[in-house]
Formats: sequence, C-alpha cells, structure tokens
Amino acid sequence: MRTYGKYIALKSITVYGGVNINPQIDALRRGIDILVATPGRLLDHVQQKTVDLRQVEILVLDEARRSGRTCSSPPPSPTRSASSRARS
Repeated sequence: MRTYGKYIALKSITVYGGVNINPQIDALRRGIDILVATPGRLLDHVQQKTVDLRQVEILVLDEARRSGRTCSSPPPSPTRSASSRARS
C-alpha cells in the first residue's frame, strides 16, 4: 500500500488479527481513506465501535492467511478425509 500510494495524498491502514489492536485503533482514530482488513479483525473493530463503515470510502476484505506460502510454492498435497480412512 505504501509503495503504490507513495505520491498520493490518501491515508490507508491494514488491520488483521494476531497483533495488538491498540495501534490499529490509534491509526483509525486519526482518520483514513482506505481500509484493508481481514474479516475477523474488521468485526473486532466494528464491535468496539472503532470503525464506522458508513464513513469508509474503500473497504477490502482480505481472507488470505499469512502462512509464508508464495505463488511459486507448490500447493499443499491433498489429504484423505476421516471417512476415507475409516473405510481403509
């Protein structure tokens, strides 16, 4: 976000779980133009009333997991389901 918006006067923030929510709350209170959020953390902010979705101009819901997997990594191998193991 910072690289692409380097020369544009828009304020953006990315919010996601697994980290301290307080710095995110501080940034939201200062005002933003673009919010990028994972669904769970967005719900946390909505419930705490630190995000008012009526005032958000751009909202991106990002369901990606931070697993360290890159596009060049092979996909995980399929696993057998519990029901198929039970029949074996």
